[in-house]
Amino acid sequence: MKATFPSEYVKLASLQIETAKGMGCDVIVTNCPGCMQNLVEAGMNDDSIIVYDLTEHVSMSLGFAVVRNDSKMIDSVNPAYCTAINRYCKPEI
Repeated sequence: MKATFPSEYVKLASLQIETAKGMGCDVIVTNCPGCMQNLVEAGMNDDSIIVYDLTEHVSMSLGFAVVRNDSKMIDSVNPAYCTAINRYCKPEI
């Protein structure tokens, strides 16, 4: 989504987050790395819902500690997209 529709991905991810919250969810689990990046970036300022990769969620349910830095992930991913995709422009959140 980010590569194909760079100006729309945060809007769509934000809509997905709002839809999940409207259904009473406080967690979104995805198995798609791109979707996870989009959802994490769209929800960076929203503490009412957490986005997990399926592997993280399963690991946590088995008692393993999962540590990650969402800001660092987003700060690393966006410059890579800007370099690799000519029309990509990181939208303001």
